[in-house]
Amino acid sequence: MADRVRGYRYIEEVIEYDTGEKFHLYLNSKSKEFLAKWHDRQTTKPTGREAIKTMRALIREENKLTFFPVIVVEEAAPFARNVPFVAFTMARTYVAHRPGENRALAQIRWDNYRGDSDLQQYKNPGDFQFRFETLPYIHPGHNSKTYVLAYSDALWSGLISLSELVKRMQSQFRELLSTDVGLRRVEQVGSSALLPSGS
Repeated sequence: MADRVRGYRYIEEVIEYDTGEKFHLYLNSKSKEFLAKWHDRQTTKPTGREAIKTMRALIREENKLTFFPVIVVEEAAPFARNVPFVAFTMARTYVAHRPGENRALAQIRWDNYRGDSDLQQYKNPGDFQFRFETLPYIHPGHNSKTYVLAYSDALWSGLISLSELVKRMQSQFRELLSTDVGLRRVEQVGSSALLPSGS
């Protein structure tokens, strides 16, 4: 319920999307000046647009989102179940916990992030797909899992190295299967695996 403000007519409720905070816009019938009011804070401007913009900036400043980097590793689900399969994607991004319960985390893409002080440059941070309180967070899926990990340069470099290793292994496997020499090598591996232990 909007507060009554002497000399002003209530116009509408407005939302500051990053934080979810709501405030109210009023119009002074005589001066035609607009007033935006949020709890005990208020601002007056010649236009409603200016009043809303100023109040949104004030709310964002008082409820500053603190972004931190995470790594999202997603396993690629195999087309068939119970088939050996190694594939995953990984990405870096920035997220922040928004005030209020059960609210999606805010997300700014890695390449777009310029620091918390530049949050005002963004129209609105997007929503992060996963909700968590602590890291690492593992989201179970039907045939695959998603891992949200605290970012570090060493971890990111290690994941890139593992990804390259998997790519090389896949390339080598293709080469083995596509040539007679490669198939003979696979047969040799199979023969040695079938030898009785101790021989």
